[in-house]
Amino acid sequence: MIEVDGEAHSMGDNPRRDAKRDAILAEAGFDTLRIAARDVLNNLDGVLTFVLTACANRPLHHDAARRGPPPRSGED
Repeated sequence: MIEVDGEAHSMGDNPRRDAKRDAILAEAGFDTLRIAARDVLNNLDGVLTFVLTACANRPLHHDAARRGPPPRSGED
């Protein structure tokens, strides 16, 4: 999963909620790439290179047979 984080992600309870969701997704076999919104706005080429490099080293599918089906919906 790729998530573009703005400043709101560092406020209030959001960091804890993000960490909890990332842990749930990781248990299901999904990685989270977090990218700062300012980087998307100021360095899109660098962000794209980062995403492509990260994806090159990961499988392109979910191993449902081994880990079960992916989460259906929602963040909690």
